[in-house]
Amino acid sequence: SGDTQLWTHYDTMHNILIQVTGRKHAVLWPPSEHENLYTEGSSSRVPDIDDPDLRRFPDFNRTWSSRVECDLVPGDALFIPGLWFH
Repeated sequence: SGDTQLWTHYDTMHNILIQVTGRKHAVLWPPSEHENLYTEGSSSRVPDIDDPDLRRFPDFNRTWSSRVECDLVPGDALFIPGLWFH
């Protein structure tokens, strides 16, 4: 809804994100980026992935090359493998 941004996390099971209405910009990282995403449990401690505080999270810069992005519109479905950050 609107400009809502959820925290970056992973789920242990595979997921399918289905866009019913509106648009969504999805960002994913492979499990290999867990250290650079500063994970605590299943969530990243980086609060803003589009404008990260690189003084606080300097290794986040290493994640850009493995970042996968897509835009979803109504009727789209995105498969998110288990353990992938989104």
